[in-house]
Amino acid sequence: LYEDEEVTCTQEHFFTPEIIDFLDGTTWGTEDTLYEHKKTQERIDALMDPVLIIMRIHGSLAGMVVIERRWVHNGSFSCKAYYFRYLATKVTFRNRRLVGVVGRKLINMLREAETDKAVYYAFVEESNHRSMNYLQRIGYHSTARVRTVGFSRYFPKSDPRMVKISRQSRVEIINLLEKQFCDFRLVHFNHILQDTEYFVLREGQEIIAGVQPHPAVWVIKNIPGRLGPHVLRLMPYIPILRKLLNPNNFQFLALEGCFYRKGREKDLVKLWESVLNHFRLKSALIWLDSKDPLTKYLNNHARLGLLNVFAKRAETQLMTLPENLSSSEAEALKHGPFYTTGFDFV
Repeated sequence: LYEDEEVTCTQEHFFTPEIIDFLDGTTWGTEDTLYEHKKTQERIDALMDPVLIIMRIHGSLAGMVVIERRWVHNGSFSCKAYYFRYLATKVTFRNRRLVGVVGRKLINMLREAETDKAVYYAFVEESNHRSMNYLQRIGYHSTARVRTVGFSRYFPKSDPRMVKISRQSRVEIINLLEKQFCDFRLVHFNHILQDTEYFVLREGQEIIAGVQPHPAVWVIKNIPGRLGPHVLRLMPYIPILRKLLNPNNFQFLALEGCFYRKGREKDLVKLWESVLNHFRLKSALIWLDSKDPLTKYLNNHARLGLLNVFAKRAETQLMTLPENLSSSEAEALKHGPFYTTGFDFV
């Protein structure tokens, strides 16, 4: 794709052990919140249509971009989407500018090759000013604010109404979700009923709430706030905190596809607790557009637990770049709420 005296960029089609190890050892986030994703091989295996671009400097692996191509619905229209799943680099300060220049060239090459309607998008933490500025120079715009919601229970209770839904019943679940998110943007259900069952609460034959969990593991390197470093150091030695957030092995559920009947948000929260009980975990994270009606309910009416004290500090911007859209479609894409999938964040 690109070559000069120092840099070679190639599109590759296999995630070799070297690439998996590179991603597994990458520290994500900013100086406020730093963490490592684990289960990288599982996440890569679950990607529907990935594009892998590798950058080498003087022959050594220095960075990579992994883009997941998908089809998204945006209320009145549908189009292709390119989601920037991973943008990982391990370079010296001297080579940062070089990576930026080459990265812009590669993104422009992708855009020039696309002739259909499309949208490029990525999630960037608000405190990551370098990435925000980089994307804005390319032409991306901040389109929505995404909130991280933490949910935890020390002794999660099982709800007798909970039922596991297998992939054989996927059509029923997708129909419910399509109605729930018909006015949202960037909607896709690629990761619903992909790696685990979908969980619902039933009353008689009626589904009143549903959620898709994705088991995840992080290693936490830094927690924001003046007391963050002290809390991080002490957490492994305080049982009551370690049960919720062990920084060396933070096991949690990433949630998405939240369905609920009108006025039954309280039952959705009960379902989350029951799902924690099923997986024998105590913590879950969900990422929601700040304009999502569920966000308002959770902020004002739900008892979320101690984990949310740490999670709510994290604010993320959705950055979008439309390509080949009409003026009305581009305008519609500016207004949410937007659908977010927990899979994209783990």
